[in-house]
Amino acid sequence: MKIYAGMIAYNEEWIIECSLKSIYEYVDEIIVIDGSPFGPSTDKTAQIAKSIGPKVKVFSGTFKDSEGLDPEKLQRQTLLDKMEKDKDNWYIIKDADEIYMDEEIGRLISHLQHSDGKTTMFTYPHIQFIRDCWHYCSSKNEKKYDKKKYCSLPTTHRVLRLLPGIKYFHYHMVGASKDAIKFRITLHDVSFFHYGWALSKEKYLYKMYWRFLFIHKRNPDEWEKYRKEVAIPQWECWQRLESNSNEYDVKAYDGPQPKCIQPLIETIWRK
Repeated sequence: MKIYAGMIAYNEEWIIECSLKSIYEYVDEIIVIDGSPFGPSTDKTAQIAKSIGPKVKVFSGTFKDSEGLDPEKLQRQTLLDKMEKDKDNWYIIKDADEIYMDEEIGRLISHLQHSDGKTTMFTYPHIQFIRDCWHYCSSKNEKKYDKKKYCSLPTTHRVLRLLPGIKYFHYHMVGASKDAIKFRITLHDVSFFHYGWALSKEKYLYKMYWRFLFIHKRNPDEWEKYRKEVAIPQWECWQRLESNSNEYDVKAYDGPQPKCIQPLIETIWRK
């Protein structure tokens, strides 16, 4: 059995070291796809990733629309193609801004090692920070996860068995077939921290510009209007700890966080 982790990354030098180290000792190989429609990262993302250890394999490049594929799907399919397909092998889907506590990733690996041959995917919740590392969103419709203050229901997929024929249907759905979800197990003793929205204003607007162009496929000439009318007001709304929709509340987080995130707390986020 071989356990892979795979992530796409673009200009993530601020957090990728912590992200990789949180899983490095628990997996056999980590595939990092470094790039965007603009080209490879312009910061030290690739260098930092390579420095973590020999388990990390970095592939840098330019990812543009190809045969109707959006850039994220193209990147994720590229990393999937780097993994050995075998019914005993597993793929942990991960992004550069997602971090596991040691006990959480340890429990996940145990689940994979003791899984039966029928299970094709595992899913579990995460804490999604949207202001800084102290405040997170919690859905009013997810009361059954209040015990651990999860803001997110288990996603469609988070860990997949690497069956022959596995592929991405779009950047959020992957499997050997669209029926694979029938063989999913939802875990309630595993979670992770998603720090991607705990951003400074500059980083947030940069991320929104990427999504504006290549996810929503909008005209660059429309960005300044969108920035003023949508992106900046939304960021300011989160700063005021107000809900940005009728479905989510923003609450203070008082639980433990990964050790590797502590140095970033003093330099990136303010309480």
